Amino acid sequence: MNPSTLNKTESRSSCELLRQKGNKLYIDVSKGNLGPCVARHKLQKAHEFYEKALGVCGTEDDKASCYKNLGALNWLWAKTEWLFHQEETARKEKQGPGSALSAAKSGMTRCLEFYFKALDYGTLAMKEQQWLTQIEDTISKIVQWSSDQLSSDHSTSFEPVLRVLCDTVGSSKTEWAGRRRIGTVLYKIHAEFIFRRGAESLTSPELSDGDGYKKCLNAMRDCYGPLERAETLVGTASMGKEVVKQVADLKIEVFNYQTLCEAIQARIQGESLLEKAMCGYMDIIWEAIDYFKVSLRVTEEKHLENEAIALSRIGKSYSSVLKMEKKAHPYHFQSIKIALAIMSARIASSEWYIYSSQAVKKHQEGVVEQETREHSENRKGSAERMKEKINAVKLEGKKSSESFLKYIYEKCPHPDVTKQVLLRLGSPENVKAALKKAIVAYHPDSNRQQSEDWQVLCEEITKVLNVKYENFK
Repeated sequence: MNPSTLNKTESRSSCELLRQKGNKLYIDVSKGNLGPCVARHKLQKAHEFYEKALGVCGTEDDKASCYKNLGALNWLWAKTEWLFHQEETARKEKQGPGSALSAAKSGMTRCLEFYFKALDYGTLAMKEQQWLTQIEDTISKIVQWSSDQLSSDHSTSFEPVLRVLCDTVGSSKTEWAGRRRIGTVLYKIHAEFIFRRGAESLTSPELSDGDGYKKCLNAMRDCYGPLERAETLVGTASMGKEVVKQVADLKIEVFNYQTLCEAIQARIQGESLLEKAMCGYMDIIWEAIDYFKVSLRVTEEKHLENEAIALSRIGKSYSSVLKMEKKAHPYHFQSIKIALAIMSARIASSEWYIYSSQAVKKHQEGVVEQETREHSENRKGSAERMKEKINAVKLEGKKSSESFLKYIYEKCPHPDVTKQVLLRLGSPENVKAALKKAIVAYHPDSNRQQSEDWQVLCEEITKVLNVKYENFK
């Protein structure tokens, strides 16, 4: 046998023997019934066997297999350390030790690096497509597992691990059919996690006060990094339409939340100035109003609650500080109109809603009072002008119902000819029906469009008609 061939055969034999030893330890740990110390010891020994096997490899085919073993080992190692981290956290009801989390991050990084090298050498060795596809499927499972962890109670702890995964895939020089798709999905998952964390920090109570909007704003800004990396990979690879749409939709959502936070920030700055203006610093009230208007313009029709609060604050600036009630009313009215469309128990008890509600009520009461006063003044003149007819109506009212009906239709004909009727009297039933029609025709509510003088006369006529109608019941 050729010496070089003999050396390759011996190398392959040694490589396979070392890998078999590593595989035995790998299987022991994968059963999941070992404690942390024993599991880590066996994983470390298996890693040493695989590294030694890699050192004696003589062909690309052997190297591909060794890297695949190392990838699977580090994938198991990462999951095992993550499980230990969760168990430790659950026992102590606080964040577990950083060593397990650090080992999990390290394992995730190495497993992907090794799998990428396995794909590289597998391609050079012309491995069967099924072998290569199996590795690609495993990488996809790693991505799915990562996504599942972000939906668990330990999502915050796992975020650094996901960040490492993204960086590893994103910086890899290995080119295979699914790398860019996997990278895009990973960056999208990372951006979604940051987005959810930011959106959750913007809780409803903090919409009016607190610093939830600051946390949300920082999170939205952090989303752009992974989203831009995802877009870069989308632009250079054939990607499913669904993934492309998800990335685009998420970017729009991030932008909307960012603008909402900026609107809240402007409003809160305005509220700070409004408080000072109410304490006597009148010269800054217009600056406060400008901030409120910026908040209103940015968030208009995008977030109704913030829009309603901003409107209420503008109204308060005009009514409480500038004493311009008429100028304030449209803002308070629009604020309440929006609030009623999204009403909740929290909004109903909020300071801004109560303030604007009271302002609208006060304005409406003032309007009613003014209209009543003007109406009363107008009625005095009408009553004086119609005094003779009113007295005649009262005098005729003392006579019979038939006589009174004939009188009003003859002497006080209705301006609207359609309300004139041909009287059919004679029987009590006919008289009662005629009284009812006359009440409808002459009632003040049916004559709002007529002159003030006519309405005053109708009030007196209706009083007499009602008394006579009651006698027929």
